[in-house]
Amino acid sequence: MSSAKVVNQYLDAFYSGDFVVARTFVADNFHFKGPFVKASSLDSYFSSAARLAPIVKGHHLVRQ
Repeated sequence: MSSAKVVNQYLDAFYSGDFVVARTFVADNFHFKGPFVKASSLDSYFSSAARLAPIVKGHHLVRQ
């Protein structure tokens, strides 16, 4: 599977709120640092994402 396809499947799952599926595309040693969240594990990242889900309306891919 191409990298672009994996990324697109992750983004589709994540932005539709399907964190169970989105999580399958993320490595176990995943770390994230963004403007609203800093996470050092999958659990902390996806639990913080669940709290932000009501305000996230989707994504628009400009170029890949």
